[in-house]
Amino acid sequence: MSMYEIKRWDVILDENNNKIPMIYIEPDIYFLEFARINEYSIFCEINDTYSVYDKSITKGSINNANMYCRPNFFISNNLYVISLLDFKWNGYPTKLGNIKFYGYKNN
Repeated sequence: MSMYEIKRWDVILDENNNKIPMIYIEPDIYFLEFARINEYSIFCEINDTYSVYDKSITKGSINNANMYCRPNFFISNNLYVISLLDFKWNGYPTKLGNIKFYGYKNN
Protein backbone atom coordinates (compact mmCIF):
# COMPACT_ATOMS: atom_id res chain seq x y z
CA MET A 1 0.00 0.00 0.00
CA SER A 2 1.22 3.50 -0.78
CA MET A 3 2.12 6.16 1.74
CA TYR A 4 -0.15 9.19 2.02
CA GLU A 5 0.56 12.70 3.24
CA ILE A 6 -1.43 13.65 6.34
CA LYS A 7 -3.29 16.89 5.59
CA ARG A 8 -4.63 17.62 9.06
CA TRP A 9 -4.91 16.27 12.63
CA ASP A 10 -7.93 16.55 14.93
CA VAL A 11 -9.14 14.97 18.13
CA ILE A 12 -12.50 13.24 18.59
CA LEU A 13 -14.28 11.41 21.39
CA ASP A 14 -14.93 7.70 21.03
CA GLU A 15 -18.02 5.93 22.34
CA ASN A 16 -16.45 5.84 25.85
CA ASN A 17 -15.60 9.57 25.79
CA ASN A 18 -11.88 8.86 25.34
CA LYS A 19 -9.98 11.36 23.20
CA ILE A 20 -8.47 9.73 20.11
CA PRO A 21 -6.61 11.23 17.16
CA MET A 22 -8.16 11.55 13.74
CA ILE A 23 -6.22 12.37 10.59
CA TYR A 24 -7.28 13.60 7.15
CA ILE A 25 -5.85 12.37 3.85
CA GLU A 26 -6.56 13.00 0.20
CA PRO A 27 -7.49 9.58 -1.23
CA ASP A 28 -6.73 8.19 -4.64
CA ILE A 29 -8.59 5.43 -6.50
CA TYR A 30 -6.25 2.76 -5.09
CA PHE A 31 -6.90 3.84 -1.49
CA LEU A 32 -10.67 3.90 -2.03
CA GLU A 33 -10.61 0.35 -3.44
CA PHE A 34 -8.30 -0.83 -0.64
CA ALA A 35 -10.65 0.69 1.95
CA ARG A 36 -13.69 -0.92 0.34
CA ILE A 37 -12.07 -4.38 0.18
CA ASN A 38 -11.10 -4.10 3.86
CA GLU A 39 -14.56 -2.92 4.88
CA TYR A 40 -13.18 0.49 5.97
CA SER A 41 -11.23 -1.07 8.83
CA ILE A 42 -7.44 -1.06 8.41
CA PHE A 43 -4.12 -0.89 10.24
CA CYS A 44 -2.18 2.39 10.11
CA GLU A 45 1.48 3.27 10.60
CA ILE A 46 2.29 6.94 11.21
CA ASN A 47 5.74 8.34 10.33
CA ASP A 48 7.66 11.61 10.19
CA THR A 49 5.60 13.54 12.77
CA TYR A 50 8.45 13.71 15.31
CA SER A 51 5.99 12.67 18.00
CA VAL A 52 4.86 9.66 20.06
CA TYR A 53 2.64 8.60 17.15
CA ASP A 54 5.61 7.62 14.94
CA LYS A 55 6.49 4.00 14.15
CA SER A 56 3.50 2.47 15.94
CA ILE A 57 0.74 0.51 14.26
CA THR A 58 -2.88 1.11 15.25
CA LYS A 59 -6.30 0.05 14.07
CA GLY A 60 -8.03 2.66 11.95
CA SER A 61 -11.57 3.35 10.85
CA ILE A 62 -12.10 5.14 7.52
CA ASN A 63 -14.88 7.62 6.70
CA ASN A 64 -15.23 10.54 4.34
CA ALA A 65 -14.93 13.94 5.98
CA ASN A 66 -18.64 14.53 5.42
CA MET A 67 -19.29 12.27 8.44
CA TYR A 68 -17.51 14.68 10.82
CA CYS A 69 -17.62 18.07 9.13
CA ARG A 70 -19.90 20.36 7.22
CA PRO A 71 -20.81 18.91 3.80
CA ASN A 72 -19.30 21.97 2.08
CA PHE A 73 -15.91 21.16 3.64
CA PHE A 74 -15.98 17.64 2.19
CA ILE A 75 -17.17 18.82 -1.23
CA SER A 76 -14.42 21.43 -1.49
CA ASN A 77 -11.59 19.23 -0.13
CA ASN A 78 -12.63 15.61 -0.83
CA LEU A 79 -10.68 14.46 2.23
CA TYR A 80 -11.18 11.19 4.05
CA VAL A 81 -10.70 10.80 7.79
CA ILE A 82 -9.11 7.94 9.63
CA SER A 83 -9.80 7.54 13.33
CA LEU A 84 -6.71 6.05 15.01
CA LEU A 85 -8.54 3.72 17.36
CA ASP A 86 -5.72 2.36 19.57
CA PHE A 87 -3.98 5.71 20.11
CA LYS A 88 -4.74 8.07 22.93
CA TRP A 89 -4.66 11.75 22.07
CA ASN A 90 -1.19 13.11 22.88
CA GLY A 91 -1.59 16.53 21.36
CA TYR A 92 -0.80 17.81 17.91
CA PRO A 93 2.45 16.49 16.44
CA THR A 94 5.35 18.74 15.44
CA LYS A 95 4.86 17.87 11.75
CA LEU A 96 1.82 16.52 9.91
CA GLY A 97 3.76 13.46 8.70
CA ASN A 98 2.51 10.61 6.55
CA ILE A 99 0.61 7.38 6.96
CA LYS A 100 0.89 3.91 5.50
CA PHE A 101 -1.97 1.42 5.52
CA TYR A 102 -2.15 -2.33 5.93
CA GLY A 103 -5.28 -4.40 5.49
CA TYR A 104 -6.85 -7.63 6.53
CA LYS A 105 -7.29 -8.40 2.86
CA ASN A 106 -4.87 -7.59 0.05
CA ASN A 107 -5.86 -5.47 -2.91
